[in-house]
Amino acid sequence: MKAFPKALLIGLCAYSSAFGQGYYDSAIRFGQTSIFGSTRSMGMGGVQMAIGADGAAGAVNPASPAMLRRSEIQFSLMPIFTTSNSTFLKNEISSTNSSAPVGSFSVALSNMKEDKETGDFRGGTFSLSYTRTAHNDYLSSWEGSHLLSPRPGDTLNSAASGYNSLISYYLDNVNKPGLYPSDVLRGGPFGNGIDDIIMAYATYILDVDKNQFISVVPLGNVRQKGYWNQSQSQSVWNFGYSFNWKDRIYVGANLGIYRGNTSDRLQYTELQETVVVNPNNPNYSYLQGFKGFNFAIDKSLSQKAKGVNGNIGVLAKVTDGLRLAASVQFPTYNNMRETYDHKVTANYNGIPYWYNMSDPNDNLYKQDTTALTNNYAWNLSIPARYRFGASYIFGKSGMIGVDLEYTDLSKSKLKNGDGGYNFLDENAVIKSNYKSTLNVKVGGEFRVEDFRIRLGYAWYPSPLKSGSPYTNNIPGDKHYFTGGLGGRYESWFWDAAVVLGFWNTQYTYVPEVMPNVRSKINSTQIRIGAGFNF
Repeated sequence: MKAFPKALLIGLCAYSSAFGQGYYDSAIRFGQTSIFGSTRSMGMGGVQMAIGADGAAGAVNPASPAMLRRSEIQFSLMPIFTTSNSTFLKNEISSTNSSAPVGSFSVALSNMKEDKETGDFRGGTFSLSYTRTAHNDYLSSWEGSHLLSPRPGDTLNSAASGYNSLISYYLDNVNKPGLYPSDVLRGGPFGNGIDDIIMAYATYILDVDKNQFISVVPLGNVRQKGYWNQSQSQSVWNFGYSFNWKDRIYVGANLGIYRGNTSDRLQYTELQETVVVNPNNPNYSYLQGFKGFNFAIDKSLSQKAKGVNGNIGVLAKVTDGLRLAASVQFPTYNNMRETYDHKVTANYNGIPYWYNMSDPNDNLYKQDTTALTNNYAWNLSIPARYRFGASYIFGKSGMIGVDLEYTDLSKSKLKNGDGGYNFLDENAVIKSNYKSTLNVKVGGEFRVEDFRIRLGYAWYPSPLKSGSPYTNNIPGDKHYFTGGLGGRYESWFWDAAVVLGFWNTQYTYVPEVMPNVRSKINSTQIRIGAGFNF
């Protein structure tokens, strides 16, 4: 059997994988967090490294719970409303999603000495916390007419080639010297072939004649339409212990049980708006019947991660006001599982079947097929995170703080795929296209007796290198503006916060056919939390 040309492997196989990306993008899906923490810290831009006396802060600095003088339990909810404003072929579409997950939960059992008791060792704190470290749920939709001849001002990578439909693109790429339809449809180097091509053939979008692929569907203006619905969540359970030395140095460590989930649904559709056929063609009238012909490609992907990591941290009271902190989150080692499903549906609106046009009873209506669901497993290691923080306490008036978090996702590794796959190509993509990032968070709190007012800002730069071609649905720089209120009383406390997030994404199903959909994502997160001291 003939080997597939390398150009075809690059040109088509990349787009038959899950959602136009490859397994390499799981490094960002599961390695990049959002702003997270207790409700109090969320009101201050996520600042929590050097604040101390917060059981939920153990997720970033395991030493923080050691500053608690009493035991504590707290929890929070985080309703999120996300709007995506997408631009495609000069059209704009706005879509909104919402969800209401649990934000955080923590229990800290403190065993600190009374002030009158002597000794350098002042006691310790056992802590258990649940923290949602990332949550994104947004829908990007697009629709626009892609003309057969690009209009002035249209931006399309392949304007010179004139592709405005997947059908033309497929035909140009599968009809190569030495490549036969049997290679694609019945095996070859791709195992069971390329999903999109096989399903296009099964639904008559593509056909075979004289040992090459053809399509009876004529050229014309095409209306491209679709959506990408993406839901991502990351969380971690931390089990830790921290201790207090001389009321100046606080040290802690914890074990983290990580969980990550992504759920994606993609639809790409084409509708034949016009038909361009030579009037002298003997089948002119018949081919005009393809006006209104449409097909849809539906894909769904579910990925789940189960991992483990460890954290160590230290917090120091340099003076009564100045606090400095540092922590290391060791690499997270994950077992990954995914389920991928793919379906194509074509609607011919009752046009006579072209191989039997004389039979009025042999008409084509809706044709569909569903690929076998694919399940796959592999391992993913996410690199370490290095965190630093500083805060200054202005007595009983308030405080300000800054947190820095450094990580390098280019050091992520995929390995141990089903069937012994070693991910050499995917790891090369990660190493050459991803980069180190430094997340920055600043915030403060103003106190009026028992009442608290908070403001903050966080910047999460994109881990994708400038100029990288692997941009499909990878977030750009993320900006978060936060504010919050709270109250502290003898045995309980309450907190509320609002987090406004902004970032951009872009997406294309096949860049030679479909211009980029550019989406502006606006996220509004409302945090409501309460806690009790005992």
